[in-house]
Amino acid sequence: SIGSVSKQFTAFSIYLLQEQGKLSVEDDIQKYFPDWPVYSQPIKIKHLLSHTSGLRDQWGLLTLAGWTMEDPITTDQILNLAKRQRSLNFETGKGFGYSNTGYTLLAAIISKVSGQTFAAFTSENIFKPLGMMHSRFLEDVHQLIPGRADSYQKINGVYETIELNHSNAGPTNLMTTTADLTRWVNNFDHPIVGSAAMIREFNKISLLDNKEPVIW
Repeated sequence: SIGSVSKQFTAFSIYLLQEQGKLSVEDDIQKYFPDWPVYSQPIKIKHLLSHTSGLRDQWGLLTLAGWTMEDPITTDQILNLAKRQRSLNFETGKGFGYSNTGYTLLAAIISKVSGQTFAAFTSENIFKPLGMMHSRFLEDVHQLIPGRADSYQKINGVYETIELNHSNAGPTNLMTTTADLTRWVNNFDHPIVGSAAMIREFNKISLLDNKEPVIW
């Protein structure tokens, strides 16, 4: 998995669906998740994209609830935990707070709108058209991926395998290769997927609700 580098593909999928007229980044997430808590300000798709929603990060919530990163973790578990949060870290649109939760929600919205799994949508609309034949989002940790590299880290001077057992595509879990990523980068200069106008919009700096640029 290329970790959070995966997020750009999730965001790009949202912009593809917007270009197709199937959603808008101005949509309130209540449109897609009517059982989600209502906060003081509506959370819009654009807030999820720019990490300005105020939603608490899923990994922190899971850790507080007793999970470790090597425990099996599913998207449904993440969504059920996140929607039980009755408050935000800050008022929506007023600040920046990196939130993987937002990208889990984005992937779920893409699935709801497209009528496909998130993995199927990205495969059919991004990877196959660009010839990224060794790229796929992993939505089931039990799925076998030929040639997959193990995750590892150095602990006390010794390298150890670290199992990533989360079946959570959207904020992470893209399996790919450097050759495939080259095809992806080339698409920004010579668009095959998405129009040049859409890509310009996609690459714009994110703004807070007061129109100030988002500062990381």
